[in-house]
Amino acid sequence: MEPLKITFRFRRPVTVTDHPIHLDSLVAWAVTEEKMEDGDPDPWTNEDLPLGRQGEVWQASQLLFYPESEVFSTAFYKRHNLHEMARDRDVDYVSKKDAISNKSGWFRAAQIIFFSQWMEKAECWCIGDKNRIKALLGRLDSVGKYGRNGLGRIKSVTVVHDEQATRLWQVRTLPATMEKPEAGYALALRTVYPPYWTKTRRVPAWVPVDPFTLSANLCRA
Repeated sequence: MEPLKITFRFRRPVTVTDHPIHLDSLVAWAVTEEKMEDGDPDPWTNEDLPLGRQGEVWQASQLLFYPESEVFSTAFYKRHNLHEMARDRDVDYVSKKDAISNKSGWFRAAQIIFFSQWMEKAECWCIGDKNRIKALLGRLDSVGKYGRNGLGRIKSVTVVHDEQATRLWQVRTLPATMEKPEAGYALALRTVYPPYWTKTRRVPAWVPVDPFTLSANLCRA
């Protein structure tokens, strides 16, 4: 294990979200995909990530994004021509039986508005196995929401040795049982290890208020 800095560069805008993206969640996804390909009966057990660990938290920071544009909105529409679908399937779409509805189910019409931003790059830090992490991150096509719609497409990923990562990995959500490494954290209920969307695992945690200021302070410490 060694201190590492990871830099992502993108070929498409990235979806803007209030929720941080942690490096260990990306690594965990890649490990799960690898296990599923190998036929592992329990691919979702991520206790063997190639990352250092301190207590219950992986030594991997959240991603810090560097914008190149203002935030802009994009609308995505999902529509179906019920007349043509009914004709092709010989279904009476106005009847109650075997009806095709655009109000619910697979054929539900939708208008989705999401916010995205062109990014120069995203950076994060960790303690980990350089070659293994580089190989796993090579499995990623995108970062952030709506990757299937072309957003957050990755152009390149670089992984280099960086001594500052011995402290910068702490730019992340930390369990409240840990001592704060610096000022600049706020107490909140958060999940502190992957999968981060699991609300039942939320515990009192330290959350960076301003990750960029925190990273600068940690570098000076």
